Amino acid sequence: MLPQRDRFLLSLMLSLILAGGSSSILRASDSFAEQQHRQLRAQFESTSAWFQQQTTPYSADALDGLDWLLKTAFTQGWYADLKPVLSAVEEEASLTENLRKEAAKLELLGLAAEDSSEGALQGYVDHLKTIRIRQPNDTLELAYALSAQFQINGDYSAAREVYRRTIDAFFLNEQVRVICERRQAKLLLAGESAPELTAGELKLSDQRGKYVLIDFWATNCAPCLIDLPHLKSVARRFQGESFQILGVSFDTDVTFLNDFRNRQRIDWPTPLLESVNSKARENYRVVTIPSTFLVDPEGKIVLVDGQARDVALLLEQRLGAE
Repeated sequence: MLPQRDRFLLSLMLSLILAGGSSSILRASDSFAEQQHRQLRAQFESTSAWFQQQTTPYSADALDGLDWLLKTAFTQGWYADLKPVLSAVEEEASLTENLRKEAAKLELLGLAAEDSSEGALQGYVDHLKTIRIRQPNDTLELAYALSAQFQINGDYSAAREVYRRTIDAFFLNEQVRVICERRQAKLLLAGESAPELTAGELKLSDQRGKYVLIDFWATNCAPCLIDLPHLKSVARRFQGESFQILGVSFDTDVTFLNDFRNRQRIDWPTPLLESVNSKARENYRVVTIPSTFLVDPEGKIVLVDGQARDVALLLEQRLGAE
């Protein structure tokens, strides 16, 4: 009889074959990013099915699998897809405290993904009652993801409410208040026509008919660089007539910026902030970076401060991509 780990690997290989075989997963017409996305999706589904077959109390190996599922679901935005796994572990005592917290976070985001704004907001309020006000990073990460999911649903009021509730919970933390207030201010643009943005002959208004991600960033911005590989993946997956990125850089040295673009294989326009129309930063209420705005084909802003994950989720929903 095969060891458990070998049975898992065999199950994964069979899953990939049943999902359509190599001709389906590795199609010549797909970009490398799309191939990676398909394979990760197949692995996620296979691991989810494998985990649901594990018996309790869970072994260390099974808990490793659960940890991978939770992290992958969060980074990819596959919140609702994790529901069967979360149901299986709901009352399980063998989960560590960290795994239980991660599972609760994914359950809350799953409610939002199912368009249950009221339930998700109440769950977030309950979460805020348990936090340590001197350790805001994990809660801010959850707030960003939850607000973005509400925006994907078109519920901009709920997206702003996330930050209002966060400010209330961290009333003694000036830094959290400032971060949330700035995001609230930008969120007032959601659902409105995007202000014109020009850089030489490049005009945002000329891109009507496609989704355009305006990305205010810089080469020395750590959060920008963390999300850059994922943003490149989104650009490759949705390349064509439907999607375009416009990266407005806060750098000052155009030669350094162009060298950076070449090294990182960034193939979308990245004009310097100083070269765009003078009111662009003010019109988009950009105080800090990264600040992103996804504009729909009609010219309306539909997603504010979304990470690459959130942009991909919205595009999949709107464009019917896999």
